[in-house]
Amino acid sequence: MKKTVSRLCAALVLAMAAGAGQAQTCSDPDPLRLAVIPQMQDQTAAGHYDALIDTLRDELNRNIVLVPVGSYGAVVEGLFDGSIALAELGPGSYALARDRGADVVAFASLHRRSDASGPSAYHSVLIVRRDAGVRSLEALKGSSLSLVDPASTSGAIVPRAALPRITGMPLETWFGRVSFAGSHDLAIDAVLDGRVAAAFVSDTRIKEVKHRGRPAADALHIVWRSGPIPSDPFVYQNSLCMSLKQAIHRVFFERREQLQPLFSWRGMQGFVPVSDSDYQLLMQETSMGPGSS
Repeated sequence: MKKTVSRLCAALVLAMAAGAGQAQTCSDPDPLRLAVIPQMQDQTAAGHYDALIDTLRDELNRNIVLVPVGSYGAVVEGLFDGSIALAELGPGSYALARDRGADVVAFASLHRRSDASGPSAYHSVLIVRRDAGVRSLEALKGSSLSLVDPASTSGAIVPRAALPRITGMPLETWFGRVSFAGSHDLAIDAVLDGRVAAAFVSDTRIKEVKHRGRPAADALHIVWRSGPIPSDPFVYQNSLCMSLKQAIHRVFFERREQLQPLFSWRGMQGFVPVSDSDYQLLMQETSMGPGSS
């Protein structure tokens, strides 16, 4: 009997030690590094994210560092190697990060309705200058094209998947020359300035770009539009300590007043909760593997 009790006690001690060890393995970074995909030129330099950074700093009681990145891939790489704890990704770059083995969780997305359930949607569009007279995809065969970034959902991933179904040819074969602009606004500028004949971008970004003091949309024509794409998720490392995750959730879902400058800049009302399931269909449709673009 004594031996049985001793074995049970030993097992209990080992279980408690294992539980304590697991609790200690969670990540509690200070500073916490935040990154956002480069959807617009100089977006991190203009103070647009100051409200989020300040509110996170106050709620989490630690330094928050906004990491400057030059590409979507740099954000994915930072999540993969653990150097970035919190990020805003495109749906496609989220799928790419997950596909590469990054243990990240989608938890929030900006929305025009704060009481909405799940992410809003946007579209990939193929744009040309309105005065070019181009009104069909067929008229663009052999023309120059600008994509945004290899890991941009609307600016590369969705068009690459859609073009072969429409034309029977890979995107690079249909168009004569393909280049990457680096951000949506730069791809739009390339079309408006006549440096390329067309570009694939997010339809939401067109509304935000000005051209010679007027909305860029006035000077553009949309040749093709994709089906709905779930909006960009904010993600964090799954290894973060639970108390830290809970504090991040409080900032995103309970500090709406403090985040108003960010919402106003993005034309949104607030954050809504999202989960991995909201992006599963996109992951399946794009069928991305490691290094896909």
